Amino acid sequence: MSRRRAQLLKELQNKRAYNDKSEEKSTLEDTNESLESSYERRKRHSEEVDEGLPIKVGNLLQRVPRKKLKEDQTKTPKSKLEALIYEKQVEADVAPHERLMNLKEEIARHATQLQDDPEENRISLTVLCRYADSEEFASSMLAIGALVPVFKSLAPSYKIRELSEVEKKEKVSKEVARLRNFEEIFTKSYQSFLGRLEILCRRYISMTESKHQVLWGSTAIDASCELCESSLKYFNFNSELFSIPIRVIGQKSKDPSFGALHTKCIRTIENLLKDDSDHGSISLEITKLISLKVKKLNFRVDESMLNILLSLSVLQDVNTFPASLGTGRSLKTKRVHLSKKERKALRDTKAIEEEMRRAEQATTAKEREQNQSLIIQNILKLYLGILRNSTENGNKARHLVGSVLEGLSKFGPMANVELVGDFLVVLKEIMGTVFSEHSLVTSEWEIEKTGAKGLYQSDEIRILLLCIATAFALISNHTESGKLPFSVDLSYFVDYLYKILADVSLDPLLELSSKSLRLADPLEEALGVKKVAVNVSTRSELLLRCLDFVFFRSKNGSVTRSMLFMKRIYLLCLQTAEKTTNANLLFVKKLLHRYGDTLKSLWSTNDRISSESYYLGYEHEFMEVCMERTSAYGATLWENVLLDSHYSVTTRELTKSLMKKQ
Repeated sequence: MSRRRAQLLKELQNKRAYNDKSEEKSTLEDTNESLESSYERRKRHSEEVDEGLPIKVGNLLQRVPRKKLKEDQTKTPKSKLEALIYEKQVEADVAPHERLMNLKEEIARHATQLQDDPEENRISLTVLCRYADSEEFASSMLAIGALVPVFKSLAPSYKIRELSEVEKKEKVSKEVARLRNFEEIFTKSYQSFLGRLEILCRRYISMTESKHQVLWGSTAIDASCELCESSLKYFNFNSELFSIPIRVIGQKSKDPSFGALHTKCIRTIENLLKDDSDHGSISLEITKLISLKVKKLNFRVDESMLNILLSLSVLQDVNTFPASLGTGRSLKTKRVHLSKKERKALRDTKAIEEEMRRAEQATTAKEREQNQSLIIQNILKLYLGILRNSTENGNKARHLVGSVLEGLSKFGPMANVELVGDFLVVLKEIMGTVFSEHSLVTSEWEIEKTGAKGLYQSDEIRILLLCIATAFALISNHTESGKLPFSVDLSYFVDYLYKILADVSLDPLLELSSKSLRLADPLEEALGVKKVAVNVSTRSELLLRCLDFVFFRSKNGSVTRSMLFMKRIYLLCLQTAEKTTNANLLFVKKLLHRYGDTLKSLWSTNDRISSESYYLGYEHEFMEVCMERTSAYGATLWENVLLDSHYSVTTRELTKSLMKKQ
């Protein structure tokens, strides 16, 4: 009985425990359900969404949610130092390519704003100039590339005058004040930009091995050349602009790509001189800069800087407005019928236009004549200084003599009478120096037996021919106009021309100039031969010019000299190329036309009595070539027989035509 009671008590306890557990479980489930419902009702922390305007899709209205941009919740910096540190931290967090893209977008935005409305967005010009002045490579390069088209499109084709103090104090309208403010900012920014280009160019010429300096310098030179070819050549600070390519032309650099930039600068300055034929202000500015540059570098410049002056177009004609030729009366069929009032109105209009044209021409002609005189004065002073320096000890300017003589033969006839005597003295000194270096004579009647000085080099022949042509060109212009107040004896130059004719015939570069196309000499680098930059005239052309001066454009020609030179010219024709030979034979034809029967004895093979014998001069045993001690009365042009068998048909025909006339 007691066992049964204990069993019932145990079952009852188990049942109570089970009921308690079930109640606890149900309570826990209810609690969980309440928690879930509370979590569902709670506001979720998601990305902030901005509901846009409703959009009708079919018959339903829908709102398209958009994410809100996160606002910077950081504290604003209180000082400039904190602001700078904060900007650096932000830039450090941005990737390099993203930073470059942001920089490009910002520079492009400023450039576009300037193109759209320059007066309103004038602050963008200052920002771009600051980027260009930066020492950071990417920002400076991008800003320079963006500023070039901006300046080209905004700059006018005239100089902006600086306002006086009185004009600055005057009351003007808002539009005028706004325009003046923009012009002031524009000129200052442009001046700063040119200063930056000059600094980069100077670094490039005297550069280190930095790759950035090379790219910076080449970009600056390209930008300056592009600005020179635009309307900015008429704008303010054009002398600073022209000085950048002139600096490149006058110096050398170790960079292998410098040659292309050097040639580009030469072409840019040459185009400026060729296009400035109407006024001459640009030519005057460039001439001054070149003269100052040559003197500043103590004549240690490349000769291409002087050869640029040969492109001056403003000096081609002295009379700016030549008299127009009359065209005669127009035919009646081309006339338009006009009433009496219309004819009167047309006459009045023509009179007004003619008066305005004359006033404009008078002003332009006066300014042009002043510019011409100043240009000639600067060029001739520069040439005279170089020639004098080449004859002194040191010979710093001797490599420039060829270029100077080339220019002097072109611009020499424009020289004043006061400078003619100085030039002739210097030319004689130059020729005397060259002849003394190659002279075989050690005393009056003896020749040097040791040390063959012999023949002249090609460059020396060129210098001698240029000296002779220049001397005659200086005199011819003044003698033709009758303004030369003193007499000049040019027999010295005629004698030396006769001496070098044989050496001219042996010159392999007789028909070539530096502009002629030819194969490169493989021995140039080994022998250290210096290439000539620009020499327009060939030696053959110079020779014919000298002969023309002697016999046809001066009073130095005579029958005796014509016979001596004719014999020499025939000897020269046996050695020279076809073109030079034909040109010399045509010159002989001109001599025959002028002196006539007195020269026919040279074609005669009959025996004749003469008290003198003809000596070629350079084959003589006891003396050098001397025209005074040579007689041509006993000479015969036996070279006709050889020229009659020449390979050129033209040469054979010319020779036969000369023989038939005798």
